[in-house]
Amino acid sequence: MAATPFKALTSAASASTMERDELRISGLYLHHAYRERSPTQLTIVRPPKGMFGKTAANNWTIHEGPDPREYAIVARAQGLHLNSGNWHNSFTIVFENDRPNRFSLTGKQPASRFKGSTLHVMGVSVSDSDWGVVGGTGEFAMAQGVISKKLFKQIETGNIVELNIYAIYPAKIPHLIRDGPVGGNGGNPFEPQYEPRRFESIKVLSGEAVDSIEFSYIDRNGIKRTGVLRKKEDAAATAGAGPTLLLPSRGARTCAAARCREWPL
Repeated sequence: MAATPFKALTSAASASTMERDELRISGLYLHHAYRERSPTQLTIVRPPKGMFGKTAANNWTIHEGPDPREYAIVARAQGLHLNSGNWHNSFTIVFENDRPNRFSLTGKQPASRFKGSTLHVMGVSVSDSDWGVVGGTGEFAMAQGVISKKLFKQIETGNIVELNIYAIYPAKIPHLIRDGPVGGNGGNPFEPQYEPRRFESIKVLSGEAVDSIEFSYIDRNGIKRTGVLRKKEDAAATAGAGPTLLLPSRGARTCAAARCREWPL
């Protein structure tokens, strides 16, 4: 069976009252080593008869590829599983930082941002069906979601299970640091009407000087707001004075005076 390439993404998912981020991770591989003398599983309750009530502690490793000799440990599944008619699992996925240059949930930020963050997981079986994400801490505080899984390969010590994780969690609101006001000696300082969380776009109308600045932003409650700064003169008199620049928040390409460049916000 061909291995699924490791892929992980986070993205914003807006809500009316609270912004949420999405976590999508595909191509993770849990090494379910359950045979005797396993270094990552230990039976702590042995019933006198049958399997009912058997309980084991687990510290299973989760890698970014199926071969543990080649791929780094991304996280560990630490907790308990017990037989209550089916194997019931209750554990915590604890993210690690063994190879920060290779593992990055956003593709831009180092894995150290997620080191120590957790997902709380419950469900039955190990090699099939789904597990529920019922909570989290750190970057994934209050996470909710699902982990789909399938048996990838049976090995001498147990089996390898492919994991695909999807979860949503409240977006982190950054602490604002005041910087300014900036500019010339004239005019008056300007404050947004609502406390901002992040800018969405800035639109500058200019000729020999800046005639107006329009902007949009997301406030602390996740609502999109707009504002405008302009000269006292009628805006129509300067409408054709120069190019209009649109500066999107995620570094999209924009053109002005036949020249394109990145405008990150």
